[in-house]
Amino acid sequence: MSKESMLKLAKRGDEKAIASVLNYLLNDKGIQVVEATLNHGCLRIVLESLSVCDRDSTVAFLHQAVTNLAIDSAKSLMICARQPGKYAPLWSETLALTTRLENKNFHNTKITNSQGKKQNKLQQWLAKFPLTSFISAREWEN
Repeated sequence: MSKESMLKLAKRGDEKAIASVLNYLLNDKGIQVVEATLNHGCLRIVLESLSVCDRDSTVAFLHQAVTNLAIDSAKSLMICARQPGKYAPLWSETLALTTRLENKNFHNTKITNSQGKKQNKLQQWLAKFPLTSFISAREWEN
């Protein structure tokens, strides 16, 4: 399945597509999405990692990723992190999801990428998950 098709399914709330997109984004962090469920407007993401993943950066990263997916039926996000083979979470957090318009400063925040180049977070997002044939940067900013 193409990235564009997967993204469209994720935006519609398809749980397997959401997990696939998030796993793609988390691939280099040693974190895996083992469960993604959408129930009564709450998207519940269960993460597994051999090492304890940093709560603040993981929550911020996933909150931003899910916000930018703009899943119509998701109004809140619950993230639970656990170690493989364990049921009890190491931590969990629930957050409200904002729309892209409410979260406009995400696009304008400057960061430095691994090559020392300044990019805004939108440029880094699109570089990490290239969708230029599906959605342009201008559409993300509107």
